[in-house]
Amino acid sequence: MRPASPEDVILALNAAFTAGRQDDILPHYEADAVVMPEPGQEFRGIDALSALYAGSPQPFISNVVIRRQPDGVWKVAINNARGPLVLESAGAAPSPVRPVTSEEQSMIPG
Repeated sequence: MRPASPEDVILALNAAFTAGRQDDILPHYEADAVVMPEPGQEFRGIDALSALYAGSPQPFISNVVIRRQPDGVWKVAINNARGPLVLESAGAAPSPVRPVTSEEQSMIPG
C-alpha cells in the first residue's frame, strides 16, 4: 500500500506492529529516519531500524514526524518513541494527537 496521507502511514504501521511484521514496518520509514525508543537512545537509518525491530517489534506511544516524499508517498522521518513520557516526567502536559490541518500542510515545503 502506498500511503496517501499521514493517517495511512499510522494505520499501516499499527497493523504491521500488531502483526509483528518487520518487513511491513521498514518501508514506511525514510532511508535516514531516526527512532528514539528511550531518552538518549537513537537508531538512525534503515539498517539500524531493522536491528531495532528484529524479532518481535513492539508498538509504542510516540511523537512522529511524517513527510511527503518527492514521489508523493508519506514516510516517517522521526519517531520519538517515548516523547509523551519524557514530557510528562518533565511536568509538561502531553499535547493531543491531531492530524495536520490543510493550512499547516500548505506551509510544509515539498
